[in-house]
Amino acid sequence: MASASALVLQSDGKIVVAGSLTSSLNVPATRNDIGFGIVRYSSNGALDKSFGTGGSAIVDFGVNAPISGAFALAIQSNGDLVAAGAAGGTAVNNNIVSSFGLTRFTSAGTLDTTFGTKGKVITTVASGQYSWVDSLAIQSDGKIVATGTSQFNTSSSNAYVGRYLAQ
Repeated sequence: MASASALVLQSDGKIVVAGSLTSSLNVPATRNDIGFGIVRYSSNGALDKSFGTGGSAIVDFGVNAPISGAFALAIQSNGDLVAAGAAGGTAVNNNIVSSFGLTRFTSAGTLDTTFGTKGKVITTVASGQYSWVDSLAIQSDGKIVATGTSQFNTSSSNAYVGRYLAQ
């Protein structure tokens, strides 16, 4: 399973795509084995195998994260990549619940374990709801601004804005 949801162009012309990837972190793979994934391509569209592991980088949000995926991507001034989306997927009262999830990779595609807790930040914005980040911006001071939605059902949702420290 894979999906692409966000794209940025680096200053050197390389293309970075974020979404969800089936992780190889849990063997054998399980239905919960979905994480944030980013893939980098050269300016001519060839997979950049010098990035991450063979061209891609994956962050697994754990066994309670079957619907995790990156829906937004931003580049920090030092070239690091911030991916954000949905982290979680626990069933509560027949609803899937998730939280805002953010992670940061170095420009080489390595998880930046100095960011958040071992490279991941999970923020519950609305208890018992499906929440996700769908847009990111980096302020001039390096702080990360994330906007997203929290949805309880198809007719009830709220918008949220969160600001995170650069470190």
